[in-house]
Amino acid sequence: MSKSTKGLDASVTRAFERDGISYKVHCRYQAVIIMRQRCIMELGLRQMDAAHIACAIHLNADHFLTTDKKILNKPISGISVLNPIDFLGRYADATK
Repeated sequence: MSKSTKGLDASVTRAFERDGISYKVHCRYQAVIIMRQRCIMELGLRQMDAAHIACAIHLNADHFLTTDKKILNKPISGISVLNPIDFLGRYADATK
């Protein structure tokens, strides 16, 4: 992440409707998340998949759960990427 992050702050506004109620969601992406997203995209992942993973890493999540084999088969550093079934099998006994 040696490239300059100047001008990389961005925001996204999405509108959607659920159960007859209109919602508007505004999210501000920090430059560090965008830089991490770009690094993850270099592994061949789509932009939104990379954004979700980058946000999880930025928030210090321990695990990223997905059933997407394209994501599961990539060497993503900074977070443990697991299938939900594998996660439950690995950690279910630890909660008893």
